[in-house]
Amino acid sequence: MGNQIFISYRRKDGFYPAYLLYKELIGQNFTVFFDLKSLRTGVFPDIIRQNIEDCTDFILIVSDSTFSQRIFQADDWVHRELALALRLNKT
Repeated sequence: MGNQIFISYRRKDGFYPAYLLYKELIGQNFTVFFDLKSLRTGVFPDIIRQNIEDCTDFILIVSDSTFSQRIFQADDWVHRELALALRLNKT
């Protein structure tokens, strides 16, 4: 799954910009992982981890709530996704 882009966002207020970006990127023939469109079946944490590992580019949508207090909780999904992308040196 080469050249895949992974979009990370906080659903509270980042969904709409993330969705617009997803639509624009797939319209330009990029392969994009966007959870609400890309998830089918399987164990959610494993699918997220695998797609971050496989992606070449990681995009974090920064919205008002992205870096709320939740980001400091280890079980927060934005925290998990960003931490893994940083550990793997994703662009």
